Amino acid sequence: MKSEEKLEELVDYIAFLKEFYMSVLSEEKADYYRAFIKGKLKALDDIEMKLEKSDKIKK
Repeated sequence: MKSEEKLEELVDYIAFLKEFYMSVLSEEKADYYRAFIKGKLKALDDIEMKLEKSDKIKK
């Protein structure tokens, strides 16, 4: 598998995780878990921004 294919797979996986965590976040009521999920979403956003800065992906 080429590095470009791996990178595209990573981008797809990040998008999947973000969608999953957003759906979980909308259903979660406990503040502790909401903060935990928001932290995960922030980390995924940071990874996505770093990939964008390196011109590896296009949104």
